[in-house]
Amino acid sequence: QSVLTFSGTEQPDATGLRLQQDSLRENAANKVTFNLTTASGATVTLSLASGEQGLAVSAEVQGGQLNADELKGLAGLANGFQSALTGLTQVPPRVQIGDLVKAAPALFTSLQHNASLDVGGDKQTFDLRLDEQSRSLALQGPSGRVQLDLDASSTRLGSSAQRQAAIDNYLSQFDAAQKRGKGDENLMRQFKDAFTQLNAADNGKKAVSDRISLIDTGSRALLSGLADFSASISQTPGQSNPLHPEESDRFSYRASQSTSLKGSGLNRSVQQDQQAELKAAYHKGLNPLVDMQLGMDRESQNYSYHEINDQSSSSTRLTYDKGRLVEASATQQASQSERVRTYVKGELTEDVTTPASARQSRNLLGVLDDVMRRERNAREQNCPAVTVHGHD
Repeated sequence: QSVLTFSGTEQPDATGLRLQQDSLRENAANKVTFNLTTASGATVTLSLASGEQGLAVSAEVQGGQLNADELKGLAGLANGFQSALTGLTQVPPRVQIGDLVKAAPALFTSLQHNASLDVGGDKQTFDLRLDEQSRSLALQGPSGRVQLDLDASSTRLGSSAQRQAAIDNYLSQFDAAQKRGKGDENLMRQFKDAFTQLNAADNGKKAVSDRISLIDTGSRALLSGLADFSASISQTPGQSNPLHPEESDRFSYRASQSTSLKGSGLNRSVQQDQQAELKAAYHKGLNPLVDMQLGMDRESQNYSYHEINDQSSSSTRLTYDKGRLVEASATQQASQSERVRTYVKGELTEDVTTPASARQSRNLLGVLDDVMRRERNAREQNCPAVTVHGHD
């Protein structure tokens, strides 16, 4: 269906109408598509296109028909679809995909939501893809880009509480990175919302039992409990100093997790690696009581230029021999580097680089033994006493 606008009083003929309809769909200022594949194999496609020429809407089902449960499930996603669009059109944009990522896996095997929107004269693009193997979200706007990719097929070894604790821990790390690198708060908020909502959803499938049957509850607590992922945020660089355009203000942050399982039978090992990287640069005025206003004159050139380069990584390893845990270790290392160049009336007065690094390795077998001993004692204390009565 199309609703078209005309500049004159006369409407074009059928050929003209078709050309205008095609032009509207191809050159629309706002485009939205929504694709859904049902468990029965049918594909539902909804599309919206709007601009100065009018509005076009289309909907079709291919490869089958929707049953009553699928129709009900599709109707239930309407609010999620609207919420996602509402979030994207806010200023600043927000990520609101919580209802979409919770689409019932028994009804829908894949979901794709794309949007290209004109928000206040700026282009905002959105690409969400969900299926049995992966979850991904790409968000691009004037302030920068957010990209998240989750391996939905990877085994989640933790409970819901453990996963939530891991999410909260990562959110604290993201906040610390934004504060240290002076990143854009709104873009970081989108990044955090996307990370939380993609990780909070459960794909509804049970973990493959033969992969985790060897890993006891205490050992699983050493892992994050999250699906493996790769996440990045990249801020659009800016030039706030016209006298030194090579000194760009920038912010980029990456975080990832990968889990590998090796061996077979009762002789297996699990290793989980986590990495993070921060690269940023920003200007800071020397007088905290006066707003920094850098110009072409040297009198305005009183500032410090900070460049940050940080990396961190951690690795947790569990090894089983004949079904018995023989190794539980964790290694963490981090390095930080900040270079600060100070200018007074355009003259470089100081150039200092401050490096820092740390490394730590821990044997966690003793910690696990203590945890498991306390759990056994707690269970024994909570068990009611049993009295056996004999009979002559």
